[in-house]
Amino acid sequence: MIEQGLFKKHFVGRDGFVWWIGQVVSDKEWVVNIPGNPTASNNDHKGFDYRYKVRIMGYHTASQADLTDNDLPWASVMLPVTAGGGAGGGSQTPNIKQGSFVYGFFLDGEDAQQPIIMGIVGYNQYTPILGKAPTDVGFKPFSGYNNKSDIVPTYSILSAPNQNQVAQTTGTTQPTKNGTVDQSNVGLGGNQKHISDDIERDDAKIKTALYNTSKCKPIPAGEITIAIREAIQSIQNAKKAVYTWRENFTTKLIKEDGKEYGLEEYIQLKINKAAEKISSAMKTTVSDIQKYITRKINNGMKDIYFLLFPDKQQTAKEGVDTAMDLLACLFKRIIKNLLKMVRDFLLSIYERYINVPLCAVQSFVSALIGKLMGLIMSAVQAILEPLNAILGVVDLIGGILDFVVDVLSFLNCEEEPSCANKDEWSLDANIGPELNIDVNSVINQVKGFASSVSQSINPDNFNFDLDFSDVLQDTCNVGALFCGPPNVVFFGGGGGGTTGNAIISVAGEVLGVDITNTGNGYARTPLIQLDDPCGKGNGGLLRAIMGPVSRQSDGTYQSDPNGDDTGVVGVVVERPGFGYLPTNDGSQGGDGRVWAEANQTTVQRSDGTYDIPYNPGTVIDLFPGDIVRIPPGTNIGDIIGGTYNVITDNTTITAPNYTAQAPYKSSIAGDYPYDGNERYPVISYLCDVSISNRGFGYSQGDTIVVEPSYGAVLEPVIDNLGRIIDVNIISSGEGFKEYPSIFIDSSTGSNAVILPRFCIDRIGEDKFKEPGVRDKVVSVVDCVGKN
Repeated sequence: MIEQGLFKKHFVGRDGFVWWIGQVVSDKEWVVNIPGNPTASNNDHKGFDYRYKVRIMGYHTASQADLTDNDLPWASVMLPVTAGGGAGGGSQTPNIKQGSFVYGFFLDGEDAQQPIIMGIVGYNQYTPILGKAPTDVGFKPFSGYNNKSDIVPTYSILSAPNQNQVAQTTGTTQPTKNGTVDQSNVGLGGNQKHISDDIERDDAKIKTALYNTSKCKPIPAGEITIAIREAIQSIQNAKKAVYTWRENFTTKLIKEDGKEYGLEEYIQLKINKAAEKISSAMKTTVSDIQKYITRKINNGMKDIYFLLFPDKQQTAKEGVDTAMDLLACLFKRIIKNLLKMVRDFLLSIYERYINVPLCAVQSFVSALIGKLMGLIMSAVQAILEPLNAILGVVDLIGGILDFVVDVLSFLNCEEEPSCANKDEWSLDANIGPELNIDVNSVINQVKGFASSVSQSINPDNFNFDLDFSDVLQDTCNVGALFCGPPNVVFFGGGGGGTTGNAIISVAGEVLGVDITNTGNGYARTPLIQLDDPCGKGNGGLLRAIMGPVSRQSDGTYQSDPNGDDTGVVGVVVERPGFGYLPTNDGSQGGDGRVWAEANQTTVQRSDGTYDIPYNPGTVIDLFPGDIVRIPPGTNIGDIIGGTYNVITDNTTITAPNYTAQAPYKSSIAGDYPYDGNERYPVISYLCDVSISNRGFGYSQGDTIVVEPSYGAVLEPVIDNLGRIIDVNIISSGEGFKEYPSIFIDSSTGSNAVILPRFCIDRIGEDKFKEPGVRDKVVSVVDCVGKN
């Protein structure tokens, strides 16, 4: 072949086939390029999809001093035909780890700048393997496990630490962390082709309910809450999709259960499905009320039956039987019409609710039970009237208000069965507080509804058209919430009162929690939920630290070594998660999803209904009483961006775009879109560590690495079995703005997991302005008691 550059074709297969053997270097140089690894922003990704850094024998020096791992060219992967390349949703995940010896060819021939990996040369049971990646020269076999996060299986522990060799079990296939994934990471051929694709994509983000059986709760608040949320979010997703596809929308274009629906038909379908779930959940509660009333009448009759003259006993028995038959018919009518009543309520709220908090469900349940109790009371009095003629005036059930209290107390005092918490599906084994209504807290509401209904209806002619307009007047916030930091919710443990604000890094990780009230009365460690109102963050896992506390003059409980009570004195972040907002970004939502993006304009009409959020450039007609919110940093006449503006005259506006350079509300910790929440600056430092896994095989002289360290220095304490039993904090560091990786730099040890716990110093405005302080500050949003 002619090798002169003048005659080179520069085409694969025309310049010869140049192949090579090399070694994949330490993953710290390429792991951020791999999909699924969270980074602070898209700019931190060094490339796309699966590419690796490979040190190639004969082309690259073994010494990293001459050629660093970072300066090596990127190597792409040749996938087998059985794997697919991303088109049509077909692909597989390469199973290449640091330390792997690979072979391949150069796409650009002798220029040797575009290596392609074709295959892997495997280790065998006789290969001497280093415990970690070498730092001096390349081409040495090493385990491939990452000291920072990988867990080494027991059959791969070092059998001879002083020889830096890993024992391998013959005939055993070593499991890996990268499995095969039957979905494309590239997304070729995945364009949306139907409006239902948009709806299904958004509906997949809605939390899935795992309902408890009715016996577990007197009032099934969890089932009701999630059913309402699912219906409202599905309808809103459909309306957004129709708005997006409006130019191509036909009368029947939404697919559900194998059928096609128009928008109004789809709304009715979702309302009906939610009504069926809610009425089914409430059916047992209504049945329990029937049982109680029946028992109360029967017990009342027992007290007077044998006091009657014999000639009246048979007549009284027949009268009671007739009354019970009528009572049974009444409850059959109620249960038969439950679906209708619930459906009417859902139709009245689905355009008025963006967020469905527990207080809104409590108002609905109180109204439904109260209005039904008023009907029941009126009917029971009419049913028992013939008995009064037989027995004389006998009060078997008491007055309406006392009767309502008795029934609700009966529901609340039933023996509570042992039932699992399955109100909401959660990635972390259903970790989350149950959605329970305290029956005692709704008694007054129910009494009010029952009293008003019992005075205004005729049970014989009642059509079950309940008016829920009074529920819509409730002060509970069912509008959109600002998307911002997660709320930290402490639950369980037998105590209560603990509150705190999440400290979020610039990368969207949870650094810790600023405890504002330790709470008290705990018999065991409570659980912690990160309640992200818009569902932008994910994966955070926190653990409470308990300690002695005492009551302060302001009524809160705070950490006190001499305290005689027990509260939450700190929080350990076991997983920092990713994607959490450090502050409001201008978007709005609730119930774990984004309803309106930062650049969208929202309108609540004067009748309380919400329009689907408007994209920039859309012409919007506004009328007196409407409430409009345009993006932060934009102004249209008297309409101020980022706030809710009440319209007083007929007007027309064009929805503006979000302007990143626009002025925001100034705060001590930075400039952010105004969201009504207070902020305060803090400086975090490493005050403690938690050893969640002691590991094995460590030796004296091994060191702890903190990346990034921010000045923190840690020293391991290793026992004679090679385990990490303690960590000495030599220096706490200061100004942590991201969650650090803490691992042991060891050639022999594996699997130790050391978690940092950060404490904070709140700083005043004067201190905040000092040089060298501002760059250490993290802004914390005070979410306690908000929203």
